[in-house]
Amino acid sequence: ATAVLFELDIDLVWIIEGGLITTDEDGLVTIDNLLVARNLRNLYKYIRENNFLENINNCDRGNMSLFSRDVFKLVLSRSDGWKKSLPECVCDLIEQNNLWREHSN
Repeated sequence: ATAVLFELDIDLVWIIEGGLITTDEDGLVTIDNLLVARNLRNLYKYIRENNFLENINNCDRGNMSLFSRDVFKLVLSRSDGWKKSLPECVCDLIEQNNLWREHSN
């Protein structure tokens, strides 16, 4: 049997100290330079030390403007351009299996 002890639904909000946001050499905010609110620092430290977060290395920065919920809405509504946001093999699977409607559990 499996039980969920607790579920965290917390947005780790970065704070701006002195008007600056710390970024890496590529201008990205990473788990190493993310600034969190003072009251969340111990939680963030715990999450990092226990490897619940991992940096994504060598990513295609062109995809950073894509959000899964937005792409999902495009697919469901069959809006023009939905295929531009997904790999071709995923588009093929969606069309072959008629995955146009939202499934509920």
